[in-house]
Amino acid sequence: MRYFHTAASRFPVTRTRNEAHAAAAETRLISAIWEARHAVRVHRDYQAQSRRREVAWEAKQILSTATEEVDAASVAVRRMRDALAAEEQIVREAIGEAAAP
Repeated sequence: MRYFHTAASRFPVTRTRNEAHAAAAETRLISAIWEARHAVRVHRDYQAQSRRREVAWEAKQILSTATEEVDAASVAVRRMRDALAAEEQIVREAIGEAAAP
């Protein structure tokens, strides 16, 4: 006996996956914003202090981390977009199944 998944039975799994992608995207964006703000603070220190080489290295590291977080957020947003498309397809299939005689 084969078990066929209906569109309605796949929806909760897809919805959960989509919510996870959305949470990941939000977390990464928040982290990237924090890192960028931290870089601004370090840059201000750089302008105000005599230990410029140390502060410049720290700022470079922070900006690198911020860039990595933005890249990771972009990946999470793409995954969320794909999950939303799958969710939309499931809803369309469910409507089709409900409308079928």
